[in-house]
Amino acid sequence: MVNFSKGRKPTGNIKWKSGHSNILGKTTRREFILKKARKAISILVTLAMLLGLLLPAGGAFAASVNRVDRVVSIADDFNGKLGNKITIAEDSDYPADFEDDQSFRLVLPSGVKWNDDTTVSGAVYSSKKVNDQIFEVVIGNTTGQKDDIVINPSIEVDGATGDIRVQIDQRESGVTTGEVLLARVSGGASTAVALSVETIGESGKTGTIQIDETSLGSLGEVEKITLKLPSNFKWNATETEVTFGGGFASAKVTDKKADGRNLDIYVEATKTTSQRGTIYITPFISAEKSAKYGEVEINISGTEVDDADIVVAEYADFGLKLEIKEVKERVAGIFNAKTEELTIEETVAGTLVQGRKVNLEFPSWVKVTNVTQGTHTGIKIKDLSYDCTDNEVEFTIDEASKSGTVGKIKLKFELSIKADMTGDVEVSLSGKSGATGSIVVAKAVSPASINASSVAQVRIGVQGQSIGDIIIKENKSEAFEKGDLKVELPDNIEWTSKPTVEVIEGNGEIDKDGISTSDNVLTIPIKNTSSKVTAIKISNIKVDINRIVPEGEVVAKLKGKSIVRNHKDQLGYYKGTADVVDDDGKKGSSDVLDPGEFDQSTASKVVVANVVTPAPEAGTVVFNIGSTIYTAGGVTKVMDAAPYIKDGRTYVPVRYMALAMGVNESDIAFENGVVTLVKGDTTLQLTIGSKSLVSNDSTIEMDVAPEITDGRTMLPARFVAEAFGAIVGFANGQVVISQ
Repeated sequence: MVNFSKGRKPTGNIKWKSGHSNILGKTTRREFILKKARKAISILVTLAMLLGLLLPAGGAFAASVNRVDRVVSIADDFNGKLGNKITIAEDSDYPADFEDDQSFRLVLPSGVKWNDDTTVSGAVYSSKKVNDQIFEVVIGNTTGQKDDIVINPSIEVDGATGDIRVQIDQRESGVTTGEVLLARVSGGASTAVALSVETIGESGKTGTIQIDETSLGSLGEVEKITLKLPSNFKWNATETEVTFGGGFASAKVTDKKADGRNLDIYVEATKTTSQRGTIYITPFISAEKSAKYGEVEINISGTEVDDADIVVAEYADFGLKLEIKEVKERVAGIFNAKTEELTIEETVAGTLVQGRKVNLEFPSWVKVTNVTQGTHTGIKIKDLSYDCTDNEVEFTIDEASKSGTVGKIKLKFELSIKADMTGDVEVSLSGKSGATGSIVVAKAVSPASINASSVAQVRIGVQGQSIGDIIIKENKSEAFEKGDLKVELPDNIEWTSKPTVEVIEGNGEIDKDGISTSDNVLTIPIKNTSSKVTAIKISNIKVDINRIVPEGEVVAKLKGKSIVRNHKDQLGYYKGTADVVDDDGKKGSSDVLDPGEFDQSTASKVVVANVVTPAPEAGTVVFNIGSTIYTAGGVTKVMDAAPYIKDGRTYVPVRYMALAMGVNESDIAFENGVVTLVKGDTTLQLTIGSKSLVSNDSTIEMDVAPEITDGRTMLPARFVAEAFGAIVGFANGQVVISQ
């Protein structure tokens, strides 16, 4: 056997050197180094070291998760792109912490320099090398969802040795301050990486290990490579593959010997070119009963190959994982709310065996109206079923995935969402396979919101009471379709007259001539669908309150075919109009739930008023003509002037009249012959000697005028009482005012 040692010509019958080089290894996403000399270290110390490397710096509530996908072993004269990447991932629990124009820095240690060809992608506006050690990134193009920033580093080693760690300085950004291990500088003979980390079940092929010379001729001639597995794993030497590249293109394997956890690979690798050599090893391993789920790390050693620890696989239990391309907002109250593509992926090939049924269940307020299949991978399904009347989808595995090929099923859904529901649309997976999981596939939003400018205080039995303005606004553009938009008040509260209705935002159009009121319903015809979010204002609203209306809130409901199209009172169903006949020959109906429909006609609602219902005596005031004695709510009181009749009208002292109507003393004013009374949102003004009564912005002409008698201001009782919404009666020398 011939030995090619560094810097020396081959000689015959030369014995192999003893000992091993320093351990150089890298893992994917997590790493730890175990040198053979530390095998006696206690398990607690080892765990402490692992946690120190695995956990990112910063507090428990990190705004970002900072990681390197793999650690590269490099020579002490390295200059160029490392081939790995630093990922700054916004924490999924804090998806809005990255904001445009925030900046952070990546700082290299001394002895290492940033190269100009370092690149950044993802949620980034700009980046630049500030100096040899500092690289600055400005965040931009954020989505409000979970954003990632990816740095592809290019460096020059200028005197550094050992670990190269990058310090992440958050500055004022949402990025978490911390440190990541980027590379290792070594004068060793080889570097080793895992080209992928494969998920395996009880047995299978792992990710391929790539062993490279660190410099030309650094490995000489490799004679023996030893791979060691963790406890309770064993080798399948026959299925383990070894190939060569670069300067080792003509190399060959002379033998492979497996002994439990250890596999010895004997190589004849005579170099005949000026290229650095590469060895590719794809292990095939099996897990014994006591093997632990998680990362599978292989230790590499050899006569010339440097020691390294490489994570090549993830040993996983049988299961499925769900992924959605994007979670988008979808409007409730319609039939064709489409989701992005959902991927159902096996964590281990063969999880979904032939003949097994899989069930997908949506929330109870969702009905599935259509399902389309994408391009499945390594697996086939059949009997995909849903009946449009409930929230479930079911299918059967027709052809299972083969060993080594993880199966993926891709589906898109069309949903009908109950009109008044908002929030996460989550789908849950179950089936006899035993695999379960759930994922949010969409966000349900109400088609429009209805808001009130104020909450008016109204009383029973009073006609024409004013309430505040109502604003109806789309939550997404095109939510209003051609058709009627309705605002419904509670029973026994009716629209006194047609209010003012106008578009105040967006480019939607309404049919003003078609606006109408009928009892408690206001109808606003929408002429077309808007391309911009549209807002509609309803003002000058007056309502009549029946005496049987209970005390409490008055709630206005937003309804109508313009925004709620999946209510059962609509003719036809999701597939078309009433003229469409389904497989059973049944037409769409307006009195039963057709496929995709709900018994829900309200999209949104708001409190617009509060009904104040007085006790039987409360709110009734009795004035006696010629007497200073009066009663209010059954309580006898005394005035300093008596009511009288003049020109057929009853006059009452202003102060007592106002107090009896519920006006606060502080809201009674008299200045320059003008009496001002304020109660709630109603302001009255009367001028001595004038027959004009001003109520807010309206003027009411009276047939008598206020006057001053014996130094007291006297007001015509009927006009003031009715302006405040009260009812006035006269009998047997008494004026009775009911509120």
